Amino acid sequence: MKVCRRAFSGPGISPLRLAGAQLSDENEHVMQVQVECYVDEGGTEKLQRFSLDSRVVEVADNIDQWHGADYRYVKVRGTDGNLYILRHNEIRAKWELTMYQRSPSRDFSAKTERKQKSPRVATVVWGRIEVEGVGTFRDAKIFPGGAREWDWNETGTAHEPGILPADVAELLDHGATTIVLSQGMMSRLRVSPQTVQLLTQKGIKTHVLPTQEAVELYNRLCDQGQVAGLFHTTC
Repeated sequence: MKVCRRAFSGPGISPLRLAGAQLSDENEHVMQVQVECYVDEGGTEKLQRFSLDSRVVEVADNIDQWHGADYRYVKVRGTDGNLYILRHNEIRAKWELTMYQRSPSRDFSAKTERKQKSPRVATVVWGRIEVEGVGTFRDAKIFPGGAREWDWNETGTAHEPGILPADVAELLDHGATTIVLSQGMMSRLRVSPQTVQLLTQKGIKTHVLPTQEAVELYNRLCDQGQVAGLFHTTC
């Protein structure tokens, strides 16, 4: 097994070896992500450990990896039992944390399993949303037990026709019974009729609001049940 610990890319050096990234727009300093990888016997580069600011997460299992339009995505489970999805911009040699889900085992009481709580939104401004205990994103999917980057490239989402069934599917998978859908800061983001139909058929209580109002409502609902949301922070 070949272990890679180089810090920067250059001639003959893969940018995957050890790269720094920020969990935000490139001009904002929010959370530094440092990634260390290794090459397995089959020649595949996998994550060995990564650090989120000063916290080091050892990787117990490389679960999956795939390519999107502009990024390579890696899904891993840490030795802490939590799930993480990181994405890598191979041109800029930058890593970002796009999803964090706490291990369900952390939500057990002595007698019964507790439902996972949805993390609250700390702040939202144009182009940035901060989720308590998780990190900062441009757009966010938030659900019981965690949150991650809402990357429209994954589903081909656009302002028209708007939020697609594929966008809300992950929220349903996490057990959400109430969903808050934001329309963007200028209310330009629509919700497709197919999405409305899906949520109605499943009996999901749905709220569609401009982003600032959507965040305020979501935070009020966090303590009342299994709530999730999609939050778009620009137009």
